[in-house]
Amino acid sequence: ERWGGEISGAEGQATSWVTAGVLESYSMPAADVPLIPPIKRFLESYDGSKKTAGMNRLINASSSPMKVVTVVAAALVCPNRGVLLAQRPPGKAMAGLWEFPGGKLEPGEIPEAALVRELSEELGITVNIADLEPLTFASHTYDSFHLLMPVYVIERWGGEISGAEGQATSWVTAGVLESYSMPAADVPLIPPIKRFLESYDGSKKTAGMNRLINASSSPMKVVTVVAAALVCPNRGVLLAQRPPGKAMAGLWEFPGGKLEPGEIPEAALVRELSEELGITV
Repeated sequence: ERWGGEISGAEGQATSWVTAGVLESYSMPAADVPLIPPIKRFLESYDGSKKTAGMNRLINASSSPMKVVTVVAAALVCPNRGVLLAQRPPGKAMAGLWEFPGGKLEPGEIPEAALVRELSEELGITVNIADLEPLTFASHTYDSFHLLMPVYVIERWGGEISGAEGQATSWVTAGVLESYSMPAADVPLIPPIKRFLESYDGSKKTAGMNRLINASSSPMKVVTVVAAALVCPNRGVLLAQRPPGKAMAGLWEFPGGKLEPGEIPEAALVRELSEELGITV
């Protein structure tokens, strides 16, 4: 919501402020399309009077290179019941705290496949990759590594939920979500999940990824890029058009770019916005 300088396409790309109502009319790369629903939800409740609180933590953008570890988590939602939390069992780090279920990616595993596997192992349920909708993510610095955690909304699954590792589970409504003690990395997930729950009545089903992913495919390289939803009251969110000469030229996207080796996501995004749009964040 806040930046310094005038936005300009430093690489010659066009930019456009886009309101929630017309966001879906812009042609985008396939990877950007699933971002539209959560960004629309944010814009529809945004009037500029409430400023985002940031990540409620200190991150040193010029810190030493850090290992970035990717884990995935699920917001399993059910009408009138809310979202599912799982309690970390005795003997594990941060035992007793409540979290959104999920876990680490195995080598060569894509995030969606990892989440399907983790939910089967942890909760004994089966989930179809097509029923995962990207919602938000967490990014948190620990002493020895940086955690990046994509979160997916899931409305449909098979089987009865049970803590396969002996952990307790609880359905939690939006109004009491903040009363549960959570790991620091999970806390910033509460506002976007609350926004989803407050507008969710079960009558609209998530559209899934609208693309085919083979959960049993060969090992794949996972590349992490970061993107920004720059927002302004009454103007919407900023899109940038990919310039001529680049792959997917002419398509509109949320500005950002790749992480450099040892770079944490926040530092990468600050650098990319300076290089691409000439602004300081």
